[in-house]
Amino acid sequence: MQNGLSLPCLDPHTLTGFWLHDDPSGFQRWLKNANGTFWVTGKPASGKSTLMKYLAEHECTLKFLPNCNSAKWLVIYFYFDFRAGSSTANSIDGLLKALMHQMVRQNQSISDFIHDDPVGEDLLTEETSVSHDDLIELIVRATHVADANICVFLDGLDEYSGSYMDLETLTQRLSNEADMLLCLASREEPELQLYLKSCPKLRMQDHNSITIREYVEEAIHGITQLSSDIEELVDYIVTYSEGVILWACFAAQELRESLFRVDPLELTYERLTTFPNDLENVYEGILARLVTTIRWKLL
Repeated sequence: MQNGLSLPCLDPHTLTGFWLHDDPSGFQRWLKNANGTFWVTGKPASGKSTLMKYLAEHECTLKFLPNCNSAKWLVIYFYFDFRAGSSTANSIDGLLKALMHQMVRQNQSISDFIHDDPVGEDLLTEETSVSHDDLIELIVRATHVADANICVFLDGLDEYSGSYMDLETLTQRLSNEADMLLCLASREEPELQLYLKSCPKLRMQDHNSITIREYVEEAIHGITQLSSDIEELVDYIVTYSEGVILWACFAAQELRESLFRVDPLELTYERLTTFPNDLENVYEGILARLVTTIRWKLL
């Protein structure tokens, strides 16, 4: 059994049921049509990155992609990481190089083409720097000679440190000139909404209620019976999480601890209703509780 301070873990596989089966988001349909750009959006901590990583790695993605001209699909993944500042991991330069390296690794004809190209060989050996335009042109030419289709999962657009206009130009070129299928993920930032508004999209918080309910019920399983009173507490967490999975995880831990202590249900409900509704205040509460616990242990 978990101790009082440990947080429950969420299996990323549970985040994908909605598109693998009923497909209310239209994502499965978009994959099958293999056309244009799809936008995965949602609130912070609603599971966007977990889902994007899963989709980029799971075999079902390849299953739903069509057999276009008998060519195989290459699935590429890149994440703009705000912690990297303006370095390679959070730049267009880093994205393009990661894109090229993954294409080379997955497809022999692309690998041969890049190695035979002077610009490509220099890039692979990192002996020289190349402009973004030249690098894009190289990638476009490589896709035209390859017997392959390419699906790119590009995560964390809202964490990119540069101009969103540059991102728009880049993604349009990759889609139109390289004929790449793009799945983009970000928060609903106004500038991103402006250029992605016409794309089919999935709002994570609209699809997380079943996942959150199952998670909360699993978190308290074995501690108490799922009575009508307990069900009301679970309902409260599902409703007031507003699809934010991380908030639901913390609230579920609060419920778990209260039930484990056999607190009165009225007190448990009061704790949940006064639980902070934003993650920053949740973190502050957790840190305060850790400090209190550490001080108690040192006495």
